[in-house]
Amino acid sequence: MIFGGVLLAIVLIVAVYFYRDYVTKQRQRGANEFYAEVLNGDINDPKGLETVKSFISEHGDVYGELASAVVVKSLVSAGKYEEALANLKDAIGRGNDRILDNILRIRAARLAVTLKKYDEAESYLRAAGDDAVKGVVTEIRGDIAAAKGQKQEAVKLYREALDLIKEGFEKPGLKMKYENLLSDKGVKPAPEFADGEEAGPAASDSSASSESSKAQDAAESKAETADTTAAADSAN
Repeated sequence: MIFGGVLLAIVLIVAVYFYRDYVTKQRQRGANEFYAEVLNGDINDPKGLETVKSFISEHGDVYGELASAVVVKSLVSAGKYEEALANLKDAIGRGNDRILDNILRIRAARLAVTLKKYDEAESYLRAAGDDAVKGVVTEIRGDIAAAKGQKQEAVKLYREALDLIKEGFEKPGLKMKYENLLSDKGVKPAPEFADGEEAGPAASDSSASSESSKAQDAAESKAETADTTAAADSAN
């Protein structure tokens, strides 16, 4: 009886080690295929796009989710926002990775705001309930309030988002949106964001809006690239 119990324990230990080895090899294989077929492929070429889509269908894991994010970025660049949002819906949860899922939820919320689907955007933001993304979630809620014409609420949310930013990770686009709204209301920006000059109404609204949009797009693009790379590396 004792011998049987010891034998069973040994079998279980060996099985665990074999399983861990199998999982490690599968992850390494998925990583290699992701870099070869997705990151090194030409998604703007029809054949390259089909290769990526085939990869996604074959990978119900974090690499399939990452590949979907690459397709979404291409669709957004082409102005196909509805299709991009649909792809994000399908991708979220595929890899069962909390960090990556939250990154895609935030991206989906931004797209939903662009498409004026504010309730849908809020649903993604509620699902991204993680302190690590609280700042960007608050910022997007400010975008929703601003889009609805709720300027006072937007100012409050942008202010909260700025307070949540860690030193060294400043977001000029967010700062511009905050100051532009204050300027619209005829109120001076908070001293710590004045950069030594008062933000007066001299600059035209269209110019300020254009600069804000450019800064925001650049920041989002840079953050998206960094997030996708970080998620790929963490998956290894």
